[in-house]
Amino acid sequence: MDELRTLAGQSVLVTGGTGFVGLHVLRQGRDAGIRLWNFGSRVGDVDGVTYLTGDLRDADAVRRAVETANPVMVLHLATLGGTYGSARFADMVAANITGFDSLLRAARMMATPPHVIATGSALEYADQSAPLTESSPLGPSNEYSITKAAAALLASYYARGMRLTLLRLFNVYGPGEPAGRLLPQVVSTVREGKPVELTHLESRRDFVYVSDAAEAVWRSALRPASSGVLRTLNVGTGQGISFRRYIEAAAEILRSHGYEPAIRFGAKPSRPGEAMNVVADVTRLREALGWVPATPLRDGLRRTIESSL
Repeated sequence: MDELRTLAGQSVLVTGGTGFVGLHVLRQGRDAGIRLWNFGSRVGDVDGVTYLTGDLRDADAVRRAVETANPVMVLHLATLGGTYGSARFADMVAANITGFDSLLRAARMMATPPHVIATGSALEYADQSAPLTESSPLGPSNEYSITKAAAALLASYYARGMRLTLLRLFNVYGPGEPAGRLLPQVVSTVREGKPVELTHLESRRDFVYVSDAAEAVWRSALRPASSGVLRTLNVGTGQGISFRRYIEAAAEILRSHGYEPAIRFGAKPSRPGEAMNVVADVTRLREALGWVPATPLRDGLRRTIESSL
């Protein structure tokens, strides 16, 4: 993305840069010569990044990070609870809502408030059969998506006085995906020579390769939102397939590497309340950024699986 070099030397504060999507965002920014600061509880290893350690739930630490970085933009990628069952609801509220409020409050207090780009979740939307547009009704179905929907309302409030973009990410996959998620679990189980017991996996999702998700963040930075109203963009491909087909495609790739996946669909009960059709309408994304994620699913799956073999 050559045009990203127009931001070279500018100060950008990132939260969650040691996470799944955040790591790719940092690497793309570093390659473009952007002056990067990362705020979070862990110190990463991306060259050229200044790591500021602290907890998003500590409002004073958040304020100090913003003052130290003095950024022209903030990329808020930190989130808690994105992997099912990985965090308590109270902790998710503290990080995903209260921590986000602290960040927005600190950014708004700057002499020139930065453009803030935050990531949300497609699971904020209510389940529906048609592709989801940015004006589709919200109807989060689990505790994590409840906190992300609340964060979106918070962003809408702050956007009255600053430039703010919300990127609702659909199903992001790729190298470095957290171990507790579906694809890494399947690959790990197959490598151990054990059968993979799954639900019927009939629900459909819009799968976005992680480097494309990171690119969406930077493309949003290059085309800032206007102040006064929250800009919300769905980050998906506009194409949906079932989880079952997704895993079947992964199994084919594993077979090409000499493994014999024993996939048992329907061996486990489906998760109650699971949304059945979460596919993006990407019209607004294409209009706003002149771009949509384009990595073919099989190519992305092959790169992901081969990175772990």
